[in-house]
Amino acid sequence: MKFSHIIIIAITVSLAVSACVSKEEKADIKQVKNMLNESKSAQETLNGPLLDSVKAYLDSAKMSLQYFKTHPEDTLPIEAEMYWEAYYHILSVEKMLGNFKDKHLPQINKDLELLQTQLTNLQHDIKKRLLEDSLRQEYITREDSAYQFIMHQVEDRIKHSRAHFEKYEANKADLKSLEEIMKD
Repeated sequence: MKFSHIIIIAITVSLAVSACVSKEEKADIKQVKNMLNESKSAQETLNGPLLDSVKAYLDSAKMSLQYFKTHPEDTLPIEAEMYWEAYYHILSVEKMLGNFKDKHLPQINKDLELLQTQLTNLQHDIKKRLLEDSLRQEYITREDSAYQFIMHQVEDRIKHSRAHFEKYEANKADLKSLEEIMKD
């Protein structure tokens, strides 16, 4: 056998051995890929349908409150008393949804983008077999912990926003009634 054949065989064997990904590594790649896909899906939901709803409810709340902001009254008619709570509920909706849009959503997006970068890098490192088993497991544990924390934040923000949508819907008719009483 010629020397060149031996070199070719040696290179082929070393490439085959290094290209083999163990069952554990395949499972880890799948886990990382799932976290990556779910975090992207959550980000799309936050920045798509949920943000559209937040903007619509926020605009509607601002419009509903406009009369009261431009016509502050020192005295209220007695019949307005039963509707006044609706005003405060709509004010809280406006504040919460504004905070979500301007503060919470940008921070969650930054956290999700960092997580996705980390997961993409980890997936690459596992595929290229750049990590020892113990280090690979440590990184997966860390990223899974970050993933769980961020996804919990996403779920909480979605639930909180939807609760404020319901609060708005439950109080908008009473606020309109209050406005009509105040105009009389």
